Amino acid sequence: MRCKCHFDPVATLTNIWAAQPELLLRVLAEIAAEFSNIQMPLTQRSKLKTELHKTSEDIIRIISTVMGADDASPSTRQAAVECVEQWVKLPGIGLHQWAPVLSVVFGAVSEDSAALTNLLNLLAANDELTSIDQLVYDICHYITTSLAQKIATDLADDILSEDVVSLISAVCNIAVVSVPTLIRNYKHNPALLCDLCSLFTSICSCQGSYAVDELISDLPSSFFMTLREHIASAASGSKKDDMHNIASSVSTYYAEVCRSAIDKLSYPVIDRFDEYDKQQREQFHRYRMVRSEVSIDAYFITGKDTLKFLNMELEASIAKGDLCRTECIMYLWETVADYLSESDYLEIYDNLKLCMQLSGLGEGTDEDRLANTVMKHLYALSHLIQEHDDAMYLEGHVIRLILPFVSRKAVSKEALRTLEKFVSERSNGVMLVGDDISQICYTFFMDESNTETLRLTALKCIGYVLSMKPSHDIMTILNNIMAPHLRDLEIGECIQSGEALENKKFQISIFSCLFASLNHKGGAPSTSLSDPPSVVIFRQIFPLFQRILEMQVVPISIGDKVCDAVRNAVSNFPPEHLPQMFPLVSQLLNTALFTNPAAGCSLAKTAVLVFGYDSSTTPQLCAAIRQWLESFAHNMPSQAIEEWLSLIYQIMKKNYKTLRANGEDSLPAISNAILIAGQTLTESQEPCVVRLASQVLAVIANQSISYGDEGPRLILANHGPALVKAIFVRIQVELIRATVESLSEVLFFFMKEFSAETRRVLDGLDHGDSPLVAALFREIGNLRNFKADDSPTKHGVTERCLFVIT
Repeated sequence: MRCKCHFDPVATLTNIWAAQPELLLRVLAEIAAEFSNIQMPLTQRSKLKTELHKTSEDIIRIISTVMGADDASPSTRQAAVECVEQWVKLPGIGLHQWAPVLSVVFGAVSEDSAALTNLLNLLAANDELTSIDQLVYDICHYITTSLAQKIATDLADDILSEDVVSLISAVCNIAVVSVPTLIRNYKHNPALLCDLCSLFTSICSCQGSYAVDELISDLPSSFFMTLREHIASAASGSKKDDMHNIASSVSTYYAEVCRSAIDKLSYPVIDRFDEYDKQQREQFHRYRMVRSEVSIDAYFITGKDTLKFLNMELEASIAKGDLCRTECIMYLWETVADYLSESDYLEIYDNLKLCMQLSGLGEGTDEDRLANTVMKHLYALSHLIQEHDDAMYLEGHVIRLILPFVSRKAVSKEALRTLEKFVSERSNGVMLVGDDISQICYTFFMDESNTETLRLTALKCIGYVLSMKPSHDIMTILNNIMAPHLRDLEIGECIQSGEALENKKFQISIFSCLFASLNHKGGAPSTSLSDPPSVVIFRQIFPLFQRILEMQVVPISIGDKVCDAVRNAVSNFPPEHLPQMFPLVSQLLNTALFTNPAAGCSLAKTAVLVFGYDSSTTPQLCAAIRQWLESFAHNMPSQAIEEWLSLIYQIMKKNYKTLRANGEDSLPAISNAILIAGQTLTESQEPCVVRLASQVLAVIANQSISYGDEGPRLILANHGPALVKAIFVRIQVELIRATVESLSEVLFFFMKEFSAETRRVLDGLDHGDSPLVAALFREIGNLRNFKADDSPTKHGVTERCLFVIT
């Protein structure tokens, strides 16, 4: 039964509770608030929203009347504010309608921090705000005048008050949203943006240590960052001059924020920092991350002046021996380093000279923190140092600065990371100190108290240095390193303990590091008459690696490490030695693909890519692929099918042309790929495995069409009846989208290339004569239309079940 009476509920409520305005306002607020909770059909919900939007004009008049009454109680005014909050949150509400009453509301709650916070956050979240320029101006003007005075008063009373922290956060939020409007109309009111910057600069620079004395100096960071980004993004366009003027007008604020950040972001001395509780320490660490871009902001606004300022402050801090302040300045240098260019070389050069004064840092927590920051800073500058005209000179000095910190336990990780970054370039500057690098890294590597990861990094640095020496000299040095590990790797005994297992994995990783680092930079061919070290070492270690893979008692993780090491070797073999190396790699793979399928297939993928692009190894590679797939087919079904299919898919997708260059000899491999994928499609219940099988079939079908390749086309035809049946059965159950796409392509192939034969197969299956199948045959001229005929919306099925035969 539908009610046919028509009435205005807001008017009715107003008449009923006119004498009780507070109650009326709370009821009206609830009307808007309940809209998000109400459940009804979409059409009715849309009509309800429209009626509420019409009613909002009456709500605005009621609120204005109540707020304008001299005798309105504080609780009534609060109810009016809450009513505004709820109605402004209503979806699709016209914020411009509420602009007149907002000024009254702001005035009414000017001393209520919680209400101001809620109101500002609400407006900041409203997408319509930025389209109402005048409202943005009014709010920002209110912030920089009345609200700024309130904030100053509240901070003087209690700087740690949660209310004032929340209020400042809300002010920053709405200021961030207002940035595009302020920039767009800067000429009309330039002082407003500067007033905001002034307010936020004072907040960033407030007295006291963060987390202990204050919790607000990080809040304006997002405003300064957003302003900088908008200025930078528009500076390259037609508004370049305007952006330059804006940057000039706010540059003093950015400079001051950067200046104060040195004090604010500096760690307290360790004795003082130890007094912080756990929460305060975590807050301070987060604070440093939040404000880490302060030097970037300043650099983009003031340019080289920021770098000159940081160098000046750094020089003074080093002279005073202020470790914590020095560390903070280096931290600010590190964050801005990625944004520097050749035009900043003079300031970078001056900074590096100051860094050299830090080579003699003593022991201690503050010293170690500073050393780590210096290492990170040098890493960040490495790309510019290595491209400098004086790179040879600079690199030598930088590496001499790094080396003493390699052996310091608290700094080793960053020191080795930075050292590796420089040494991996194998530049002339590096080679000038190559012997020093080798000696220090060798000592570190041989010290078993160091972590294995860092020892391997040190070994890699040795390898980079040695890669620039003659092969004979390299092997003379490396034999001293490798000999004991080669002996230990002779696994005659069973690995019983976890420690023994990890030790074996570490020893295999040694060879992995050597393979990765001993190659010539850029893959340049060796001019030496003797074999390169990577080839010599691989020949030495090959029998042992092969034996490890064949031993059933060896844990699978050891075999995986062997595959990883061989993959590094394959990636770094000199091109002229690939024909010699392929037989060894192929022999390893014949075992690894079955004993260690995941790591073995990963190695095989690399081998196919490397050896497949060298014409001298193509015939051997194709023969190996044929053997792999034949072995896979004979070992079906297998737990390793997902890894095998992934390998087959890469071969057929990326190396099909290489494979077919071998002519008729490649057809057995393709036939086995189809056989394996088809059997998997019929038997597997694993979605990911079925997806891979369908992708293998799709890529072979597509490649045969793309290349006009008759051989694979006929192979597909021979497998056609079984494949069509398997696909037709499979697509009648739930499938993921990628599987449906691939199966659609295969089915399209058969319907287009062998239409009559495919129709006969389908006629013999359940649902094979359905109208949908008939429709599919009508679309075989176009793959896109064929797939569209299989769309979820067309057949009313869910996204999960994309193709259903009914």
